[in-house]
This record gives sequence, C-alpha cells and structure tokens, in this order.
Amino acid sequence: PYKESPALLARPENPGDWIEKIGELVDNEEKRRRIGNSLYGWVRENHMCRHRRKEWMNAMGLNNESR
Repeated sequence: PYKESPALLARPENPGDWIEKIGELVDNEEKRRRIGNSLYGWVRENHMCRHRRKEWMNAMGLNNESR
C-alpha cells in the first residue's frame, strides 16, 4: 500500500535514484519537514487501524460480524 505514498520520491527499482533522493533530503531540512508532514497526514487518513479494521480481522481469521 505504501507505493501510493506521497513521500515516495524515487523510482522503486532504481538504487541510484534512491541514493540521489536521500542525499537531497540530507541536505534540505525544509524538504524533509514538508515530506514528513505530508506522509504523517497520509498515514493518519488512510492507514490507521480504524481504516483497516475489516482487513485486520479477516487476516486474523476473526469474523468481525460477531463482534
């Protein structure tokens, strides 16, 4: 699910791209902060347990209709 992340900066299958993008973040505090805030909001809106309850219940073999 995190491939849809707004913080995905580099092409997943390109190590050189990752190295470059991480280097940019090391050198730019404002960019780190901006991306961090964006990702934090994205996780809170899309990936908290309350958003994924049914999926977790199914994964654990629990029938959430009985709860």
